[in-house]
Amino acid sequence: MPLFMYRSDPPSSTSVLLYLFHYFLSFDGMEPLSAESFRRIVRSFLDEVDFHVHFEKPRQNVLDQAYSTLQSLPHWQAGWNNYIVVSYEVVRLMVPHLCDDAQAQITIKYALGLLIDDKPSLFVPGIQFSSGRLIQTDHVGYDYACAIFAAVDRLQEWYEPFIVSIIWKSWFQWMIFLPYETQETASLASVPSEHFINYTRHLTTVADSTSCVVFNNGSDAKEFVQLIPDMTAFVIEINDFLSFYKESIVGNDCYNVIIQRQRLHQETYEQVIQQSRDACLEIMKRLCSAPVSARMRELVRQFVAGYVKFYLGVTRYRLKELFSNKV
Repeated sequence: MPLFMYRSDPPSSTSVLLYLFHYFLSFDGMEPLSAESFRRIVRSFLDEVDFHVHFEKPRQNVLDQAYSTLQSLPHWQAGWNNYIVVSYEVVRLMVPHLCDDAQAQITIKYALGLLIDDKPSLFVPGIQFSSGRLIQTDHVGYDYACAIFAAVDRLQEWYEPFIVSIIWKSWFQWMIFLPYETQETASLASVPSEHFINYTRHLTTVADSTSCVVFNNGSDAKEFVQLIPDMTAFVIEINDFLSFYKESIVGNDCYNVIIQRQRLHQETYEQVIQQSRDACLEIMKRLCSAPVSARMRELVRQFVAGYVKFYLGVTRYRLKELFSNKV
């Protein structure tokens, strides 16, 4: 889902059987990608990223606000506090120009998104919509979905209506699609269409929200409206690219986008990973050459460097096993 998803709940048995049918029907005996090959490809990407930006130290006030809000939710568990830590890390690295209160609200919605996406069986039954409205229930999923929208609503203090609406839309469509994605993971992954892969990938992320939080009040709409599409594409592609080690080299995920592309085009995993790297580099070039002001260009540089550094630093993606903390 959000910018950095990893689902822990298994798909249904019917969905798995359908996927296995399609998988073995099209199996081509491709060798898996080695950790060393993946490391080499990622290293060639990192060499092109400009990390010479400001990475600020953690602000305790931001964490305290997020802890206070989320720990007050019904049935919150102490073991879920790490979702707050992980979510704040991407906020801290990506948008240091935001005030404490804005960072706290963004951290809250990311933490809830990660938690719900990781544990859909606990929450999805309570996230139901009718005529575009969230149906009130006594299920914990309803309470946590409401908490996400409450955090989005708070952002009106720091963002213009257009940006808040895009952020709201991003979370809304993710929640709408989440039950279907949860139940039909394997069948969705078996559709042999690049357009379908890209379409569902957009539905299962909140990439628009991630790119839009960069542009708080005072940002020039004529500039940020042309940056958002490539920034959103960067969020999605980086996630697919840098998550592959955790998901499929040392993990057992057989539904991710890299595997879907490999099966669709019958290319080697190394070729598909290289293509993902190249797509990330191409997006970075477009963002760096966009005709925008110096201030806007600095915000984009921070966004790119911070988002990539996040994947390298948190244990969730296990890239520390391949690289040192220094980039």
